[in-house]
Amino acid sequence: MSNLSQTPSPRRRQATPLRMNRHEKVFLDSQILNLIADSSDADMNVLAASGDIQLLMPYSVAREVDMPSTPAHVKKAAAKLQRSVQVGLNAEERANMAAFTDALMGKKKPENIVPDLKHAWEARKYGRFLISIDHDLLSRSIAIRDWNGLHVLRPAEARALHDAMVGRDR
Repeated sequence: MSNLSQTPSPRRRQATPLRMNRHEKVFLDSQILNLIADSSDADMNVLAASGDIQLLMPYSVAREVDMPSTPAHVKKAAAKLQRSVQVGLNAEERANMAAFTDALMGKKKPENIVPDLKHAWEARKYGRFLISIDHDLLSRSIAIRDWNGLHVLRPAEARALHDAMVGRDR
């Protein structure tokens, strides 16, 4: 059932440069919304203003934003972003998501990591990138990529891919 048992041998696995495409759907973790709301991260400021990529909130992040405890300035910043919609999972997708969260949870309490892993699962359903500053997600970024192909990036990494794309497309 696990894709990990079918990992290609290192000889067959070729490193291809990671590229971002124009109008790429790039998802944001909830902590990134604070950076956008505060305009406190130069890389996120450039990405948010560029118009070259689609910054989106996974539905699960949007639900967190809608909580009463979310600061008003974060809600205001989030209102400017597109949101994915909630969709049901079929039986195979539910089983795969459960295996994904079980495999990547590690020793964390489920309530401390499962919501973040759901953001990652949802982001991969619609795209290839999730921008995050969450230590738990970033520390699992290679395992997440190997499991389902999602690239969890820091804002500076996303900006570097964005800038390379802009330079390549000129």
